[in-house]
Amino acid sequence: MRLNFARSTSGAVLALGVALGWSVAAQETRVIHVMTDEISPESQAFYQAAADAFEVANPGVTLEFDFQANMDQALAVRVAAGEPPEIASMQLERLLTYADMGLLEPATW
Repeated sequence: MRLNFARSTSGAVLALGVALGWSVAAQETRVIHVMTDEISPESQAFYQAAADAFEVANPGVTLEFDFQANMDQALAVRVAAGEPPEIASMQLERLLTYADMGLLEPATW
């Protein structure tokens, strides 16, 4: 996992983190996988609107969302398969658990 954040700042952090983390040439297409435990339609619409605005401002970058009701299981399966998402967004309680386990990387890139 590269970046985790609480829901209250997720849209801004998502856009900022992706903008600072990847540079994409105009002719290339970069797909960034984002896994999140946001399951309400309102939250998903917020994420998609933020992604749509980011994609318009950053041609060549596509954000693909994987909305999961059981984040722990879904993330474990993706990691075990060697295909973790570039960005994982989760509730603060879960984030703290992963931090206590030493499983997070700082978003200093």
